[in-house]
Amino acid sequence: MFAHVRRAIYLIASAISIFLQGGA
Repeated sequence: MFAHVRRAIYLIASAISIFLQGGA
């Protein structure tokens, strides 16, 4: 379960990073 949560957090962080780099 923790591994799944960690992966979800990692994917969300990556999406936010890409959004900030592409949106800003």
